[in-house]
Amino acid sequence: MKHNLIIFQNGKEIINDEWINQIRGAYRNFVFDESGSIFIRIEGIESRTFLAEEGVTVSGKAEQ
Repeated sequence: MKHNLIIFQNGKEIINDEWINQIRGAYRNFVFDESGSIFIRIEGIESRTFLAEEGVTVSGKAEQ
């Protein structure tokens, strides 16, 4: 299924990627360097009229 993945961090768009996942789904890992609010939006699901959006808060510091 083709769709667009858009990620906003602290109100700024940091990722806008068009991709295709298979029937079983797709997985991606992200590491955020800054604390703050993250909004994940998936647009164009099946058609241009469907979208999903979820907000989360990132806190702390990632260990290397």
